[in-house]
Amino acid sequence: YIANAKNCWVRRVAFRYLAGSAVVIQRSGSQVTVEDCVSREPVSEIGGSRRRTFLTFGERCLFQRLYAEEGINDFAAGMMAAGPNAFVQCESFNAHGFSGAVGPWATGLLYDCVDIDGNDIRLGNLKLEKYGTGWNTANSTAYQCSAAGIQADSLPDGSANYVYGCWAQFTGTGW
Repeated sequence: YIANAKNCWVRRVAFRYLAGSAVVIQRSGSQVTVEDCVSREPVSEIGGSRRRTFLTFGERCLFQRLYAEEGINDFAAGMMAAGPNAFVQCESFNAHGFSGAVGPWATGLLYDCVDIDGNDIRLGNLKLEKYGTGWNTANSTAYQCSAAGIQADSLPDGSANYVYGCWAQFTGTGW
């Protein structure tokens, strides 16, 4: 966990046999870079809040060149993460859940060249999923990503989520 920290990094760490997350940036963390990390062979059951491999509640965080396998929400933002937060050149293998915000109202997410093998990127209204999350993000973008599916919805107030140059089954009202 990274908390009460600014302008710091986690770099070139290999995680193995974890039951929870490899890196969690708490709300009090900002301007954190997580790069060139690998998470393999998690050991927990598949469910609940486990295996959220790289998760941020913070703001202005960069996650780049990461690899995760067998996670549930590999590249995720938590409830009301202020953003902007970026996931760049990340890859997950055999994902058991979507990447995106796992709580309500995390804004300003960027997924750039992110490959999710076996699951989705979700930017929009989760409705009752995840304990009634509703809108998980707004003003977010998926750019040149690949996934089984990408959901991107625009909000009724005009806030939008964007998808450009991606390879996935698209659903939603976003751009």
